[in-house]
Amino acid sequence: MNKKGFTMVEILAVIVLLGVLSIFTVTALVSISNKQKQQNYENAINGLLAGARSYFADNLNTNTVTVNDLITNNLGYADLDDKSKNVIGLNTDINKVTCSDTSFKTKIIIEVPKKISEPNGDKVTYNDCGCAEQGAGNGDKLCTN
Repeated sequence: MNKKGFTMVEILAVIVLLGVLSIFTVTALVSISNKQKQQNYENAINGLLAGARSYFADNLNTNTVTVNDLITNNLGYADLDDKSKNVIGLNTDINKVTCSDTSFKTKIIIEVPKKISEPNGDKVTYNDCGCAEQGAGNGDKLCTN
């Protein structure tokens, strides 16, 4: 008797192989998704810094603004999704500081969690000079704007 078809071992081997391939695929997709979320988070921070610079230009005697104030004034809100709002916090202060050289240039800084995936993790101070400084209030870094 000539039977055509696959044996149980062959079918199981194919199922195991497909399972292993799907694990690698899902892992890669999750990694890409997490990188994109982090990039969106950093873009939101940069949008807030730009909005704060505009706010401070209109309010010369002010040195601090909250994220909520920027949202109220329609500055820096477009890039801020719900997850970023929860991680950054609406009452987070954004400060204007004078650089420590004699040029009287200013930089806008915000201290927020470094990674969107770790809202209670390490904080980092972002500034509108395009760099991130470890720790809070590192006023010794010169701004080139």
